[in-house]
Amino acid sequence: KQWYQRRVAITAGISGAKEEKSITFRSIKNIDAELFHTNLQNCLDSNSTSLTFEEAINQYNSSCLSVINNHAPLLTKTIKDRKSAPWFDGEYKCQRVLRRKAQNLWKRTQLPEDKSDCGSVLGPVLFNLYI
Repeated sequence: KQWYQRRVAITAGISGAKEEKSITFRSIKNIDAELFHTNLQNCLDSNSTSLTFEEAINQYNSSCLSVINNHAPLLTKTIKDRKSAPWFDGEYKCQRVLRRKAQNLWKRTQLPEDKSDCGSVLGPVLFNLYI
């Protein structure tokens, strides 16, 4: 799958070009939990006893990291660093969350009281658009 389309920003001679930054993450959604548990257990059971506490901790950390890297390797993605709009502040974001929750509840239940709650959260003008 192609998760994104990579575009190279040409910054020479263009004012206001978007900067790109790289993020590193792990995709843990597709890990087989049973296989991960078995591999982790086998790896930790096979570790030999270390002489010092610090060596034991280092061996434990490296064992866990190797199992995690096998099941969910690090992925790097390049994204454009975009500044948010000046009107998109914390208060607006909270209102959007409340609106979306009320909408989803009304769509799921189709109850009249949820519809009225949705109308009070959305406001009369926006509520008429969503009916």
